[in-house]
Amino acid sequence: TETENGKDFKLLEMYCGCGAHTMPISKSAIFDSIVAVELDQRLVDACQVNCVKNGCSPTQNNDNVDGGKGATPVYSFQGDAGEWAAKSLLRRKRGLDSSTAASSVPSRSSKSYWYGQDYHVLLVD
Repeated sequence: TETENGKDFKLLEMYCGCGAHTMPISKSAIFDSIVAVELDQRLVDACQVNCVKNGCSPTQNNDNVDGGKGATPVYSFQGDAGEWAAKSLLRRKRGLDSSTAASSVPSRSSKSYWYGQDYHVLLVD
């Protein structure tokens, strides 16, 4: 599931809600990383609970989901998904990749790590 240049194949799911569509996408293991963004914090919390229940939380070992195929980890955050997408598209327009984002890289579980990444697929849900 790497792109032609060897980088992670990333999905930005915009307006994910409670994650009803996020879970099957994660279990398909099409993507290497899924970032789900929702404006309503209550729905973000519900999405995180659903990720734990469905074995796709980034803090879990996801190798035992769906017969060992593994689920893509889902990182869910509160925020304006439109801003996240615009930032990603701006990076792409300027020809920047994720490796040029910052000299000190925050943790993958950090919102600041994912904000401004170059996503390969933007899904409006």
